[in-house]
Amino acid sequence: MSEKRLKRNKIIFVMKNRFCDTYMATSKWSNDEKLITKAFDNESEDYFKGYEKKSIPKTAEVQIDSIIEAKSSTVIDVGSGPGVIMIKMLDQGVQHVTGIDLSPKMIEIAQKEIEKKNLVAKTELIEGSFLEIVPKKVDAIFLHRVLCCHPDREVMIDKSVSHDPNIITFTSLRDWKLLRGGLVVVKGIRKLIRGKFFLPFVPRFSEIDEQLKKEGYYPITTYKSKLWITKTYKKDLK
Repeated sequence: MSEKRLKRNKIIFVMKNRFCDTYMATSKWSNDEKLITKAFDNESEDYFKGYEKKSIPKTAEVQIDSIIEAKSSTVIDVGSGPGVIMIKMLDQGVQHVTGIDLSPKMIEIAQKEIEKKNLVAKTELIEGSFLEIVPKKVDAIFLHRVLCCHPDREVMIDKSVSHDPNIITFTSLRDWKLLRGGLVVVKGIRKLIRGKFFLPFVPRFSEIDEQLKKEGYYPITTYKSKLWITKTYKKDLK
């Protein structure tokens, strides 16, 4: 981790809540994560109903196929939402999934669904920030449409690597200049009017590739839809 990020991390202090150790920060993480929490709390029921009606997105299926092909037994699902993707992973052969989400309402829905499916023994649910959980060795880190929901892509990937997974798989918004430019304009308007609403981010995939390459990971699969790109990376064990 760079000296700049080490200094930035010093402003974080840990507090205990009823689910896990999480943080309160004076950095932009705190404000952005509050907006993320509010946005997904408000959308939690619609997310769940959408999954019930249409099943999980194709991008999530591609990610699951990647971790199954890699014979991953233990997975951390970052931004696990209503738990439907977690359950799908377990149905496909994963032995244990830890789901992490900022939204209390998402965690509540996931808990109910997991109990309904009798999968409590194969799961762990954490309400809070992925950035502040204690690293533990897992086979795969699963980030479905998460990197585009956090302002600090670099530290999210650093945190993923800290769990020493063999596989890191993610789906994010495609890196289109028009989309990036449009979001910059809207964010400028939000700042001007002092608005408090969540907007996504568009990570640069060349930077993600370079960061993971330095950590010993190389891309093994890429899938593109109209709006999304899914990539899976494998650790070079040589």
